[in-house]
Amino acid sequence: MPPKRKAAEESTTKAAKKTKVAAAKAPSKPVASKASKKAAPPAKDRVALSPTPTAKTITEPQTKESSVVTDPASASSKSLTKSDAEPVYSGKFDWYSTFLPFLHREYLPAGTRKPRYPELYATLLKFQAKPDFSGRFALSESGATGAFACSQIVNPFSDEALEDPVYVLNGEREAISIGSQEMPKGQEGAAGTFENGYRCDLEMDVGASGECGASMISKVGGTLKMRRVWSDGDKELFEGYVKVIVTHGATLRRKGHGPSSSMATPIWAIRARRDEEGEEIGIDEGDGSYFGGGGGYDDLDLDDDDEEDDYGGCRYGADDDEEGDYY
Repeated sequence: MPPKRKAAEESTTKAAKKTKVAAAKAPSKPVASKASKKAAPPAKDRVALSPTPTAKTITEPQTKESSVVTDPASASSKSLTKSDAEPVYSGKFDWYSTFLPFLHREYLPAGTRKPRYPELYATLLKFQAKPDFSGRFALSESGATGAFACSQIVNPFSDEALEDPVYVLNGEREAISIGSQEMPKGQEGAAGTFENGYRCDLEMDVGASGECGASMISKVGGTLKMRRVWSDGDKELFEGYVKVIVTHGATLRRKGHGPSSSMATPIWAIRARRDEEGEEIGIDEGDGSYFGGGGGYDDLDLDDDDEEDDYGGCRYGADDDEEGDYY
């Protein structure tokens, strides 16, 4: 074979191989999700746990399936570093109900389509510094155990906050599902199924403080689930949902308070402030020695056809008064 013809064939073969390699490395285009177009109207009333059962029962929200998101963040956030891509579910947190109108205005102002996570985070820092918050929780280094606090978990007879400690149990990093019915109007776009989330059970050690016996409250338990939605360096914003069921004891049932009452709200959470020595400010996570009463969240009184059950959502805040008490 003539040298020129042989060289031409070899050149053609090499070019074909390069073309195949380049085609194999071509990335697929990501599919973007659509944000909700509706803005949330301001909440009108502060609703705590009602001692009087409602006539209409709100059943357990049905989870709406969607595509799995590995580590969602708003378009306005900076590119995530390798360390940012792995959220750490441990330490102390302050959380806020997303029903708060002045927070929702920062999250999704009227006329906007995309959540403003950086602006919301900055506003949460201002309230945290007062300090104001809807509740707190602390997770152990593994995230398996911890503690939870919210003054809206009350005795329906006295309307006073239950003083017994609420513990975090069975905490795990896992894919979580948030139903569209668990989110308020204007925040339905936050629903879906997400990787890199966190879920745990909540259970109160009823009677530990000596303030309330089993004849008044027989069981308090629920769930907390959340995921990180935005980060910028050491700044992190988490979004999730909390539901706690208070199962009434025999005394409360005889007094007409029904079998149970509840506190349920979608939440935003940020990491706790630090003091001058760099220590996190908040509740103590505990020593992990509480193992629960043997029953789980599924054992709570959640009979959907029982009209005496009270499933009222816990909406914090009074009108648009930013100085109102919204714990």
